[in-house]
Amino acid sequence: MPIDLSLIIATYNRAHLIMETIISIQNQTHTNFECLIIDDGGSDSTETTLAPVLKTDNRFRYLKRPETYLKGLPGSRNYGLDIFSGE
Repeated sequence: MPIDLSLIIATYNRAHLIMETIISIQNQTHTNFECLIIDDGGSDSTETTLAPVLKTDNRFRYLKRPETYLKGLPGSRNYGLDIFSGE
């Protein structure tokens, strides 16, 4: 079944907040989605914090913004827009 919805979350050093967002998304009634978490080059433990979710819920993907995209929210969001697979 094709993915209905793609969520793009840009993050930068928000390990202390990211799980609250992820849990909220997981608790939604709509389940046919993908969630792209785009790290804008942060230096905290976001990837480690997300590791348990990434191992158990394949709807979530953690990616690092490539250098070919501008730093900041627009660059991270544009990267997500270029790779999303939902409608």
